[in-house]
Amino acid sequence: MPRPVIFDLFHTLVDGANSERDRVVGEMGLMVGVPPEALVAAYHATWRDRMTRWDVAETVRILAGRLGGTPTEDQVARAAAHRRKLATRVLARVAPETLAVLDALRADGHPIGLISNATAEAWPSSALARRFDVAVHALAALGELPALLRG
Repeated sequence: MPRPVIFDLFHTLVDGANSERDRVVGEMGLMVGVPPEALVAAYHATWRDRMTRWDVAETVRILAGRLGGTPTEDQVARAAAHRRKLATRVLARVAPETLAVLDALRADGHPIGLISNATAEAWPSSALARRFDVAVHALAALGELPALLRG
């Protein structure tokens, strides 16, 4: 029986877009009335909470508040949408060769799983989504991956 293959998303299947992400987060700072460079620094410093506890809007609201901002819900929604658009762009830039490898693995019968902190809203519409048997958020992985590994 073919063995499961587990992938990470960023810097493995798609570019991590680090500089683009920092630019977008800085623009989000302008949208919510906090210094862009401070929001970028806070974004990096809170990576664990962003991966395990907060959705995009919560991240914007919490970090802006910590930086002395008082954004409206409309500002938070606009900034969160701006961040989600980045995730959609990054997921749309998957290389055709990457898709071909995933298709070949599936054709050979390998169950394919993904562990990622990808923005959940962007994932379902991506060209990658339908190629995976299981795609789990990094925190949820402990609960869902054992079933994939058992086949």
